[in-house]
Amino acid sequence: MAEDVKDMAWKCSSCESVLGYVSSDLKMLRMKYKDHYIFIEEASCVTTLCRRCGKECFLVQKKDSV
Repeated sequence: MAEDVKDMAWKCSSCESVLGYVSSDLKMLRMKYKDHYIFIEEASCVTTLCRRCGKECFLVQKKDSV
């Protein structure tokens, strides 16, 4: 049986707009804009601007989760 993998929503800390979706193992980030995929390897922080309110948003990966 295939493993049930759920992506976690990454939301703006200011307006709660969905910025993208992060895989449960924190190795893939799918940005909401035109299904842009970002593969994360040995990165500890990803930064983007909210397309709705313009706030700078951070996705921080914990060191012990790598």
